[in-house]
Amino acid sequence: MHASQAVFNDRGAEDNENEAHNLVEEFMILTNSTVGKMLYKQFPECIPVKYQPPPSDENNMHEFLRKNGVFIDVVANLQDRYLGGNIRGLHTLLAMDNQSVTGKHVTVPKNMWQALKDHRIPRNMLMCDYMRPIKHVTLQDWYFIQERAGYICCNGHKSDAEDCKHYYLDAFPYVHFTSPTRRYIDIVIHWLVHAFLNDEPYPYTSTEIKSICNQLCSKEKQAKEYSEHCQLLKRAL
Repeated sequence: MHASQAVFNDRGAEDNENEAHNLVEEFMILTNSTVGKMLYKQFPECIPVKYQPPPSDENNMHEFLRKNGVFIDVVANLQDRYLGGNIRGLHTLLAMDNQSVTGKHVTVPKNMWQALKDHRIPRNMLMCDYMRPIKHVTLQDWYFIQERAGYICCNGHKSDAEDCKHYYLDAFPYVHFTSPTRRYIDIVIHWLVHAFLNDEPYPYTSTEIKSICNQLCSKEKQAKEYSEHCQLLKRAL
């Protein structure tokens, strides 16, 4: 999953509500991606997408690669990602020739398991219980080096796939559609979907969409700063 942070209750058992939250989040991400692709085909020059640039600090990326090593290749979120000049994933493990490791079975994504085929060494590595916390730490380190995301208006060029891509989700075009009761940009996307389904003219100009994106980015920055200041005040009290 894209966000798989475990929460434990007083008895030490994993909170089922958190698992349900993660499942809902996965469906929301899929919905946002699907709506984005649908709208981009119809209105490629005026879609407000959620954009996140790749990590800008090369030192942070190098440290992430150095610290986590081969464990990067068994994290589901990082399969086939271009990191540090190489495509990372299970193919790295398939080249391993060291002795296999045995352990109890744990759940792994079906597509990863099928990709391994008859390769015993990486299969046994994935099956070890001790791999679960290591993969969790690797994913947390991955979160740490991410850049702040924002909104940007597509321009209908071939370069949109890279210039307007959400790096962490590895998705384009990615829009916010699922929460119109708490995000204004979702309402904008709903109006675009309404125009698409009813074969109506585009309800905004490109200039208007760019203005909306700029304002929302500014407000999100202010909200984040306010939240951080509140946290500091809470710690001081």
